[in-house]
Amino acid sequence: MIRPRLGRTPAPLVQVNESLKKKMMEYSEEHFIPYSGLVTYSILEGPYEGLPSYEDRDTVQFFTNVPEYVGEIVKEEADEANIKELFYTSLCLYKQFMTPEGRFYNKD
Repeated sequence: MIRPRLGRTPAPLVQVNESLKKKMMEYSEEHFIPYSGLVTYSILEGPYEGLPSYEDRDTVQFFTNVPEYVGEIVKEEADEANIKELFYTSLCLYKQFMTPEGRFYNKD
């Protein structure tokens, strides 16, 4: 029997726009930070308050691990805002990667 690791949620699904995923990948490789760290930090900083604007509509999905309490934050905040957890997570990532005030923002 396989037991889940304590203190971790079972690899939540993340869905983001392709251009956002590309920025995440570049930042991750350049700074040696795993996706799980980028996703966790972004969630802890909260969501973008508006509607995201992208040049294309293509999305990609990936799985990543986050601490259990962060997964609970996503569930609670998404429920409170009456939006899907996937959308809440993508808003958090958008804020950090695609807006000038974001920690991982790069104009290029």
